Amino acid sequence: MFKKVIAIGKISIITLAMTGLLAGCGTMVDLDSKTPANNNEVIESKEEETKETKETEEEIKETETTETETTKETENNVGTTEEASETTTESNLEETTENEEKYIKYEDIEPVTMYVSFYSELYADLNATEGEFILVDDLEAGEAVNIDGKGTYEGNEYYRVVRTEDSLYPYHLIVPAKTLKPADNSETKEEELDPFFNGDGYEGTLKEIEQKYIKYTDIEPTKMYVINNSNGEQYSTYHDINVTEGYLIVSGLVEPNQELIIDGKGTYDGIEYYRIEFQAAMMLDHQIIIPAELVVVEK
Repeated sequence: MFKKVIAIGKISIITLAMTGLLAGCGTMVDLDSKTPANNNEVIESKEEETKETKETEEEIKETETTETETTKETENNVGTTEEASETTTESNLEETTENEEKYIKYEDIEPVTMYVSFYSELYADLNATEGEFILVDDLEAGEAVNIDGKGTYEGNEYYRVVRTEDSLYPYHLIVPAKTLKPADNSETKEEELDPFFNGDGYEGTLKEIEQKYIKYTDIEPTKMYVINNSNGEQYSTYHDINVTEGYLIVSGLVEPNQELIIDGKGTYDGIEYYRIEFQAAMMLDHQIIIPAELVVVEK
């Protein structure tokens, strides 16, 4: 009987042991059963990342589309602005080319080419500037000027310059008529010479010139001297203003204390000038002048 009890005890112990093992196994099975839950979380995370990626891509596409549309709109606006500007410019040219001849009336003439005799100045049409002389450009001797009209303002005649399509100004330009001369069609003319120079070795003869711009009073030829200065500066002499049609143009230079023979004097624009005695050796056919303030009686 005692043996049976022991056997039963052993069986009970074995049963308990088995039960414990099974319990342990059960616990392990429960732990393994959580794995599918972890997998679901990974899948959901990946889906969220994919969703975010798609949303980001869509946002980038929308941004690029917006930028493209903005660029096209800007280009269209620029094109429209340029066209409008060109149209406005053309319109302005058409509107302002013809000005009411309020200050100077022009007589149309057959277009002809003339040349600057020694120096000239281009001015804006006085009708476009309300009668104010506005200097536009200088012209040197020999330059060609195409003219198609003429008019008089305050007693002086002006030529109207042909206005070309590429002109920078929306109005005509004018030039003093006295500064232009017709083309020299002489076939024997070999070279252009200074209009105030008669050639090497020339012995000139004093030319009778109308005193239209400055009137001289003849005086007994008198020896005078150019004023002195501390730095040895030279002074300018000028061509007779009657020869240069009212322009003061430098003819040469004189040294301090240089001796001059003065035979006349006159006033122009409020300034007094002495006329220097004519000398054939100067190779001119007219006299030259010097401001009276630069000349003294004693050396």
